[in-house]
Parts: sequence; structure tokens; C-alpha cells
Amino acid sequence: MSRRSPPRLIALVAMAPSGETFIARDADGVLRLYAPARPAHAVDGKTVERALLAGFDRVEKSFASWAELDAERQRRAGPVRSDVRADVTTWDAARTRRALSSIASWIAEGRVASARRVLHEVLRAPILVEEPALLTEVAELLERTDEYESVTVPVDAPDERHALARERMHLSPA
Repeated sequence: MSRRSPPRLIALVAMAPSGETFIARDADGVLRLYAPARPAHAVDGKTVERALLAGFDRVEKSFASWAELDAERQRRAGPVRSDVRADVTTWDAARTRRALSSIASWIAEGRVASARRVLHEVLRAPILVEEPALLTEVAELLERTDEYESVTVPVDAPDERHALARERMHLSPA
């Protein structure tokens, strides 16, 4: 009688509220930080604690597959709200600069979907006609968000059958 070894689980440890950046523990027990347009890299427990202090949500939930982990991450993040609009018609140059500074920090934190949505709202601000430098800054920030193609982290498929399924779902790198 052969004994089967227990399945090797992976865990979603913590994630940004947007779901775009998260920390997971792989099947070998290594903590890794996953962020858009950056390769995943190993981190330690102190990084997890700093992330929690910075506003990440503690999750600590195990999964049998990366697909299950990703589904949970997306469920927790929820849909990107597109019904909330800023009244940019009254913004002056100073208010617009403050907003663009905040948006730049969102991009650096991996909150790309939120940044992109707000930048599209900022494009409606009349001040951009009067201050071309602000329009240039908005364009540059939008270009930075274009570097982030997806909030889904590519994961190598374990075999050809899985690789073909990932390709059909447009999850494989081009």
C-alpha cells in the first residue's frame, strides 16, 4: 500500500486592497512579493509586516493551485469602481499637481487600475488647456500605466495540457 503525500499548498498571505500587488507563500514555503510589471521576488516576514502597516490586507489563506489563489485575490479586490467621478472642472493648477503626485504614488504602489481610471477623469480638467505642462504630466503618467499589462501574475504551467489552456485564456506571455 503506497501512501500519497499531502498536496503542497500555496498561500495568499497579504494583498493591497486593489489586488494588484500581493504576497504569497509558494509550495516550498518561500514568501514572494508579486507586483505588476515586476518579477516576483523573495521577501521576509518583516516585509509582510511593513506591507500590512502600509495598508495591505492580511489574508493567510491556503490554496491547492495558483488559479484558486488568483480567483480569491480578484474576489477580494472586487470590481474597479467606475461610477465614482471627481469634479475636475473646478481644479486649479495646484490641486491638479497634488492629485497627480498622489496618482504617481499609486502607480508606484501597484494600484494601476485606480490610477488609470482617475487619470482619464483628470483629462477632463479645463486647467490642462491653460497649463500644457500639466497635460504633459498626465500623458506621462498614463504611459507609465501602460507598462502594466495585467493584474494577473503569469505562472508557468506545469505541463503542455495546462500551457495550452492558459494560452486559450490569454494568460501566457506573448
